[in-house]
Amino acid sequence: MVILPRARTALLVPFALMVAAVLACRQPARGPNAIRLVDNFDAKLVEGSPTKAAAPARRTEWRFDAPAPSPAPSAFPATRGWEAGPGVSGLAVRDGRLVGRTTSDFPVLHLERTTGLENADQLQAVEIRLRASKGANLSMATRPAPTVDLQHEIDLARAVFPWTTATPIIAGDQAQTYTMTPAVPVEGARIRHLMIRPTDAAGADFAVESVRLVFRREQLASVPSGVSWQGLRDIFRETLVTRSPETVRFQVTLPSRPVLHVALGTPEDGPVTFKIGVRRGDRDAAVMTRTLTTPYRWEPRVVDLAPFAGAPVTLSLSATSDKDGTIALWGAPAIRQRAAPDAGPGAPAQIVILIHGDTLRKDHLDVYGYERPTAPTLRRLAGEGALFDNA
Repeated sequence: MVILPRARTALLVPFALMVAAVLACRQPARGPNAIRLVDNFDAKLVEGSPTKAAAPARRTEWRFDAPAPSPAPSAFPATRGWEAGPGVSGLAVRDGRLVGRTTSDFPVLHLERTTGLENADQLQAVEIRLRASKGANLSMATRPAPTVDLQHEIDLARAVFPWTTATPIIAGDQAQTYTMTPAVPVEGARIRHLMIRPTDAAGADFAVESVRLVFRREQLASVPSGVSWQGLRDIFRETLVTRSPETVRFQVTLPSRPVLHVALGTPEDGPVTFKIGVRRGDRDAAVMTRTLTTPYRWEPRVVDLAPFAGAPVTLSLSATSDKDGTIALWGAPAIRQRAAPDAGPGAPAQIVILIHGDTLRKDHLDVYGYERPTAPTLRRLAGEGALFDNA
């Protein structure tokens, strides 16, 4: 890592992954630490919760005890779209279950989804109800590509990338419900192929009663408003989750130069209006109103709270929508102290440029002693600034 007092920015483009400019001649007056609203959340201060639940989100589920879908899938109609991959024999729907027998320790059931591929919501969990006569583990994987080579996927899982969405199972003659949480975030639009390894033993009889994909909207609809980590387009923030027409209030004392940083978002398709208000004494003031019409995207906002500087206030966050129960996401809401303006008599601002090089190998950079001149520009920049040996 290199820090320079001044540099020509054109030289930094190939290497700089983050550039931070700090404009100050001297240390600004110290204010209070950031007030993180997620730390101050109190469920007792949530008002206006919807009296009736929102319409349930459409479930993504395959059950074998219900009538066959109409029209029948074009591929593998006898097994409702499910394919017997390598290591599976005798696959059939019988007595309300998808049954078969394993011929290897890595049997694979495969399904290609043909609907729901426009769903950009995040997969929260996979719920499978089955029984297996032998084995110790159940696992699954998804793929977004148009086609999938099942034998290649098995070879890859054995040698390099094991399927990490997995859970132990109880072998026997009783069906159990297993819930698996994906190890990495995945959107519904990227789940074209489902691959399930019902057990890790050869010679086992298995019977699957249902397979269900639980997406975030469905999961959030079942829990109270509160704090959780939420991601939109793979950007995750510690988030306050509320539902229209709820209002959440926070009693805080603002610093001398207060600003509120928050990222707004929603997984809902309809418009959601976010409102931020401040009450000081017996007077209320609206400081931000913003309507989002695009789901699955964070919109960062900076709200100036200078008119209330230094005062004890009640801050309110509320969301409204045409449908009660619509989910609103308030990403990483925090009140911070705005940097003080330079008070020096005409002194130029001091600019600090921070270069943070990701995935660069220190042992292959000549600036850190490598014998070949692999990064002459970085070496020159380091000579003009400060070089961190243990970055």
